[in-house]
Amino acid sequence: MQNLVILANKITQDFDKNLGLMLEQIESFEDETLILAPELALSGYSYENTQKSIDISKLALEKLPLACKNKHLGLSLVLEEDGRIYNTFCFFSKGALIFSQSKIKLFNLNDEEIYFSTRAKKNLEIFEVNGIKIGVLICFELRFLELWQELRGVDLILIPAMWGKERANNFEDLSKALATINQCFVLGAIPKNKSLANSSLIVFPDGKNQMIENLDFLEKKVDFAEVKKQRKLLFTGLC
Repeated sequence: MQNLVILANKITQDFDKNLGLMLEQIESFEDETLILAPELALSGYSYENTQKSIDISKLALEKLPLACKNKHLGLSLVLEEDGRIYNTFCFFSKGALIFSQSKIKLFNLNDEEIYFSTRAKKNLEIFEVNGIKIGVLICFELRFLELWQELRGVDLILIPAMWGKERANNFEDLSKALATINQCFVLGAIPKNKSLANSSLIVFPDGKNQMIENLDFLEKKVDFAEVKKQRKLLFTGLC
């Protein structure tokens, strides 16, 4: 059984406090737990504090590997490279940063195209942890069918997001559809800020889901053998 956790803490303007709370939470979970935090979980879209967002992300790159010595954590950070700023998903496992992927589809209604850059490479990559094949869609990317197709056959899809509450049903419906069509687990993490959807969830390979409720996290033990079981039961060529 694999322990999965979704973090949904409210993002505050105290970036150091946001990181401190995350470090405390990571420590509280059992070894080998796989944790997903929201998009830009330490700073949010704080364009007026871009340098502070970059600085807290740099600090996170130093502190999170040690915190994840016996655990696994994914979140997106604000990273600066060669004068350009990227919204980059980072995955830490067993003391190291093992995977990163910058956001491909920027959300123009949130002015992302003004403040963030995209990389020349536009394809998604798949990585593996403890035999689990994992793919990532960052927030708005969930809406693009061509990206779904690139993740065909993975066991787990992680969706760190900052999804507006007025489109909450879109996030829930798309996440459930993605899990159903790919017959895999989907984790979606959204912070509990008032303007955002209260839609953090785990979706199972059969399309059933469990939503986060009153807590700032959701924890669930799952059996990844359910992926193969579902794919054999309803054969669509994914086995």
